[in-house]
Amino acid sequence: MRIFFWTFLLVIHALRLNATHVVGGEISYEYLGGTQYRITLKVYRDCGPTNVNGTGFDENASIGIYLSGNGALYDGNFSLSLSSAVVSEVPIALENPCFILPDGLCVERAVYSGVVNLPANAQGYDITYQRCCRNPSIVNLDTPEDQGATFTTHVPGTSEISGHNSSAVFENFPPVALCLNAEFYFDHSAVDDDGDSLVYTFCAPLQGGSTTQPAPQPPTGPPYNTVNWDTGFNSGYPIT
Repeated sequence: MRIFFWTFLLVIHALRLNATHVVGGEISYEYLGGTQYRITLKVYRDCGPTNVNGTGFDENASIGIYLSGNGALYDGNFSLSLSSAVVSEVPIALENPCFILPDGLCVERAVYSGVVNLPANAQGYDITYQRCCRNPSIVNLDTPEDQGATFTTHVPGTSEISGHNSSAVFENFPPVALCLNAEFYFDHSAVDDDGDSLVYTFCAPLQGGSTTQPAPQPPTGPPYNTVNWDTGFNSGYPIT
């Protein structure tokens, strides 16, 4: 069982006027019985003054479903509607009472959900959502305003597991703001209703979407390219 969660720790620098909005996201699935799975997509956006374009959530979030065995597109017409999504502002909890927040700091979350039929096969499915672009105030990426994001998860096939599977789900969203040079604690554990053993590892965020096609319909299939780091940063040293 694999789960991919791409949340981007933003290192804030001087703001630029062409700010965009993607902060992070998570995609997961729940087995409902028969061939039905509930797909849940969580997307986080900048809703503060750095999102000067006022970019909102997608009215219809396009989901690409690919056959893992050969990479063929299984369903490119599946989408999740914002009209039925749950939208809320992420609360900002400060561990240090001396910390003063930047003016207008705001992160908003949309939780999309929908049911799809996925008949059992040997290799399983890859389920993907892609969106461009990231906030240009990020300093650990090269031209982040031109880099999008891919959120993807794998539904295992009959050659990988016996029976059916639901993905693990992270319990908490990382802190919206941190104090520089101050210690903090964050519980980034996940829960799995199947009782599977969970293994955690760091990995590089994935690219997805572009300035010319910010919300691909459908998203492209795997494999995916990782982000382009700025000088001095890499997947083993992502932040200062």
